[in-house]
Amino acid sequence: MKFASSVPGQTIMATRTTYLPANDLALKTRQLGDYYASRPNVRALIPALQKMGPWEAFPGKNSVKITTVIKNHLATVVLLKAAPEQVLEHMARDVTDLLPLH
Repeated sequence: MKFASSVPGQTIMATRTTYLPANDLALKTRQLGDYYASRPNVRALIPALQKMGPWEAFPGKNSVKITTVIKNHLATVVLLKAAPEQVLEHMARDVTDLLPLH
């Protein structure tokens, strides 16, 4: 994680995926400056960084699992397989079971 969030890691990620770097320092490097200068369509995304907020995640080791559980429960509502009230009850129970105890 330390490397992935570093300037070299963010530079690799940005140049190979066109995702915006999360590290503002990476945007100030010559390498990314040259990269964005040669790709105006990708460069157009940079102003969006000023509007982005913090990346939120659920606490603990089950963060990704919790997101998947919520997505799956919401899909049952969207696909009209269950009523929202029923799904909310099950989703709350399943998410609570995955959260760390404090």
